[in-house]
Amino acid sequence: MAARGMISWLASARSPRLALSLAPTGIRATGTRGPGTRLVTSCSGGDSTRLEPVDVDGEELPASASSGFKLKELDRPGTVLIGTTQVGAQVLEAARSTITGLEEDQGLQLDIFSFGFEPSYGKAFVRLDKIDNKYGSPTLDDIEVFSRRYGQALADALGEGVSDDIEFEVSSPGAEREIRVPGELTRFAGLPLRVELPKESVAFDGIEVKRSKNDLLATMSVVVTAEEVDEETGTVVLLPFKTKRNEAAFGRKTWNKILKSKKVLRVGFGEITRANIHLEF
Repeated sequence: MAARGMISWLASARSPRLALSLAPTGIRATGTRGPGTRLVTSCSGGDSTRLEPVDVDGEELPASASSGFKLKELDRPGTVLIGTTQVGAQVLEAARSTITGLEEDQGLQLDIFSFGFEPSYGKAFVRLDKIDNKYGSPTLDDIEVFSRRYGQALADALGEGVSDDIEFEVSSPGAEREIRVPGELTRFAGLPLRVELPKESVAFDGIEVKRSKNDLLATMSVVVTAEEVDEETGTVVLLPFKTKRNEAAFGRKTWNKILKSKKVLRVGFGEITRANIHLEF
């Protein structure tokens, strides 16, 4: 028997989530009507249904995991948290070999967005990136195919006696995933991105951007598109994107001036504290 797996489609904290669970009788679809709880069907020697808390603010892990790390940490691309056990390294390597095998056999272009393994509970969290998708989001079919192959890879790597005790959850990075800077600026060029910049970097010639005296934050979030990425100078040209979020951030009058001027921001890679894909809801 291969390791148990729960297949998740995590669109975003603000949109409904779907989950598919591997069970002896087949695949069952479950979901939620809000961000507070997630209905999970799992199989562990039988078929059962339970409600689990869902991490929304990054403060707690689901009840099935320990406090070894916060699930919010897996929102950052490239994060790998496996502890110091040999099993953790093997579980990660099994995920990597699964991705390699699927590319060779089916041409499926997946990558690990982030990975976490909680040794004390024997649970792995795999977030998959789809390289050839516009938003980097794998489909439910992609996640299902990976999960089935991954369960077998764990059995091969650990032996069925150990792999039967490993539970894993496979999901997308989320609809508004964080992107790597500067590595993925070109990949996601043209898409609206929500970037966090020092306030002094958000400056347009001839346009005064007013700051509230009560605003003590050092950074500002702006929705833009990456127009020119210059690896030699380490800079990127950011074009402000027409969205209500920017109107709220700058104020209507200032935002209208910025839009009409068609002025851009040129910032260094190091000035970007964080960048996420932005979707309008």
